[in-house]
Amino acid sequence: MWYHWIGDSRHLDVSVIESAEILLARLKKETTDKRILKATFFIDIRNRKSYDWWTKRLNKLTERIFEDPLLVTVIPQSPIDAELYLEAWYLNHSEDRVHVEKFENGQMMNISCRENRYQLLVVSAYSLSGNTIKDAESCFQQIQKTIDDWHYPLNQMFRHWNYIGNILEISDGRQNYQRFNEVRARYFSSTFFPDGYPAATGIGMNFPGVIVEACFLTSGEYRQLGISNPMQLSAHQYSEKVLVSPGGGKSTPKFERAKAIVNHEGSTIFVSGTAAVIGEDTSSSDSPEEQTVQTLQIIQRLIERENLERYINLDKRTEFFYKYVRIYIKNGYISDHIKEQVEHAFPDTPSVYLTADICRDRLLVEIEVEIKINCVP
Repeated sequence: MWYHWIGDSRHLDVSVIESAEILLARLKKETTDKRILKATFFIDIRNRKSYDWWTKRLNKLTERIFEDPLLVTVIPQSPIDAELYLEAWYLNHSEDRVHVEKFENGQMMNISCRENRYQLLVVSAYSLSGNTIKDAESCFQQIQKTIDDWHYPLNQMFRHWNYIGNILEISDGRQNYQRFNEVRARYFSSTFFPDGYPAATGIGMNFPGVIVEACFLTSGEYRQLGISNPMQLSAHQYSEKVLVSPGGGKSTPKFERAKAIVNHEGSTIFVSGTAAVIGEDTSSSDSPEEQTVQTLQIIQRLIERENLERYINLDKRTEFFYKYVRIYIKNGYISDHIKEQVEHAFPDTPSVYLTADICRDRLLVEIEVEIKINCVP
């Protein structure tokens, strides 16, 4: 799997576009012998016109700095304590064959691993009409077309991010997040997921529309495993009382609490966006600090040995490494206590703090993390 590089504009006394150029140059310098795969920019963008301008400008800037093509994704979420975050993915070796294509409302990257150990596909699609159902359908249609063209089964999706504008907005009794879930459920219903649904994050963004990024893996060496959390009901098993939409037959969120990619050398665990939900019930706390503590406790319960050993073979010498952590906070509220708690849970881990609405109105914090588990010979 890929590695992460994260930079921000906090100590750059220049414009946002100049900050982007400085960070890209720094990324190139610090990863000289690596293969950069993807650059994701988090910027406070408030409308479609600005989004199109930033997407075009950052693609041109990236093409000028890097010789090899890479995915460039712009996410309209406001960084906390910075004007810009750059989150990059890279490989430690350059022998893998990487193919990148751009299309009108998205892009894709296919990676053929050396020695044919695996094939990895990343697809990013966006639709910004403001009609959540149509936008979600457009994104999933583009993803389906891409996996058909590259011969990936839908049930090999192991991770996806879903950015939903006005995620909490309710019209005609239906919430936008629930609308998105209805579309995703219809899309996933075309196949069976024997290894569980993908890990996922469903989160707000700054203006109407939908952006979906999805990752697929085919391999004879790696296995996918869905991982449940003893503290939480699986999201796809929620009762109708927590689904915001009139009438019956509402579709549950189709994702697992985490997804593991496993081979004989170790595992990579993708922990889905996690908030202070016990069972299926939202935390009663209205404190971001308390919800942060609760969320971290829920994640720690998921990734502790006792739970992981239900799915993965571990021994006492197994090594755990946190690869990155993203923290979404409603209204951009941040405090030293929140940062201290996150840094204590995930020491020396690259982190991104972003402003975003969470999928339930009373939820104030959401956290996702990626973990590498190495088997020590």
